[in-house]
Amino acid sequence: MLFINFFNELPTGSQADWIQAFASIIAAVGLVVTLLLQWKSAKDQSVALSIEKSKYTREILPMFIILSEEDINIDDDLIKKMVLKLTNADAYNLVCKADGNSYIRFNPQTQAIINRDNILEIRSVYKREALGGVEIINSKGRILYNDVDGRSYQQDIYFNEGFREGPKQI
Repeated sequence: MLFINFFNELPTGSQADWIQAFASIIAAVGLVVTLLLQWKSAKDQSVALSIEKSKYTREILPMFIILSEEDINIDDDLIKKMVLKLTNADAYNLVCKADGNSYIRFNPQTQAIINRDNILEIRSVYKREALGGVEIINSKGRILYNDVDGRSYQQDIYFNEGFREGPKQI
């Protein structure tokens, strides 16, 4: 039987074994480089996604601005009327609450939806006997509402001062 050997046998293996080992090392290095590039790409996409989410959240953030304020005296009541305008986006599940003063009543107290650029008139009613003749300074109310995605916000309103800051996510 004729046996042809094209490669010389080496004590540590044939040349084919060495070529195969070298090709495997090159493939492994290529695989590691590919995985590192994919990881960097995924990280960049994550940063871009967080920037887009933040931009979208700002775009759908409902915010109230004050158009006018007025004090009205009717019988034994002092009514502080504030006209607000909703800017930027629609607000859902609006609730107006007094902050700490039980004699303050808001009208309206709740509303299901307010569309962007709509006007909202809030009246805060104070009973004079409850005030004891004291002038109201910095009466505080709170407007609670949701954006289109259901995130909850609150915006504190100070009668005689207006809004001290924009909406806060709660």
